[in-house]
Amino acid sequence: MKNKRAQFMGAFMVIMTLFLCGVVVMDFYIKGDNTSSLVSPRIVLEVRDDLDIFEMREADLIKSSLTMVSQRDGGIDFCSEEFSDKFKEEFVSGVLEDVRMKEFIFENLILDGEKIDADQSTFLENVLYSEGLGECSDNKRVFSRSEIGKMIRLRVPNKANINFPVDFVFEFKKEYSILKVNEKYVVE
Repeated sequence: MKNKRAQFMGAFMVIMTLFLCGVVVMDFYIKGDNTSSLVSPRIVLEVRDDLDIFEMREADLIKSSLTMVSQRDGGIDFCSEEFSDKFKEEFVSGVLEDVRMKEFIFENLILDGEKIDADQSTFLENVLYSEGLGECSDNKRVFSRSEIGKMIRLRVPNKANINFPVDFVFEFKKEYSILKVNEKYVVE
């Protein structure tokens, strides 16, 4: 029993935690429905899940756009500027055709901290996917999405209770490495 202070501190923390839990339960019991409400993190988790789904669709669309361009225009070299332009055109039209991808991008959209409403095709070509395919080296290219974000105000559903709205800002960007191996494309 060399360290009695550590034993006392551990016991003290357990007792203090139980006391504070009791205070919260008593406060809820006494006030009933008049307690203040907290914002649910459900929307934050949904946006994160939607981003994961969007990125999976984006990777699939990159593969299909690469395949489409190479099949349709077979004589174009993977490292040429013409291939890059045709790929970007095919990819942007694929994003515009996918309702869920468009909805994810343009719902609550912010750019550089400012909420914007933009023409969809122009925004996709000139802002979101402005760089297109990067430089080619050893049949490897990089395709990137610019940094954009979403801004959502989280509120409590019951307006009668005291609540504290929270502004939620979620910014994201992504880079994909594209490798051409034996006439097939690998997106990482």
